[in-house]
Amino acid sequence: ISSPRGSGVLFASSYGEPPVSDVAIRANHFHDIGVVGINARNFRDLVIEQNELERVHSWDGVVHPDVIRTYHGGRGLVLRRNFLHDNQAQGIFIKDGKVYDATLENNLIVRTRGNFHALNIYDVDGLVLANNTIVGGSVFQGTATGVALKNNIFTSLSRTGTLQLAYEDHNYLA
Repeated sequence: ISSPRGSGVLFASSYGEPPVSDVAIRANHFHDIGVVGINARNFRDLVIEQNELERVHSWDGVVHPDVIRTYHGGRGLVLRRNFLHDNQAQGIFIKDGKVYDATLENNLIVRTRGNFHALNIYDVDGLVLANNTIVGGSVFQGTATGVALKNNIFTSLSRTGTLQLAYEDHNYLA
């Protein structure tokens, strides 16, 4: 999937509308995306699994690029076994609406370029972050509750918002 001046996959529903439900995005290769690789807005039960996403960037230098973005919140997010690399964009960006019951596991995020975070999480309730390797800045900026961090490798991890850990063990912070 390539879209040099647009997004790879965009599905959306506003706050007052029924959420987009039961979506699986599996085993795709996204490359040369000019805005957002996968843009999920108001969802329920979304699985993003075994995808490779590379060379996501701002096509015009003005639009804000993200590799995987949530907006308007959602419930039941699973990001598993994805390979995000060589992007000049936010890696995984959870913002602009609370996400409930999210699992990010076995992902590899490397070579995030520019002033972007590899992982940037704002509002989430019930997050399992397990078995990931995240090279580049990782930050919790909003309110994250019920967070389990286990078996991850981070080159950087910071918190500027509220982070309430439910479990934390066996992580490596370089």
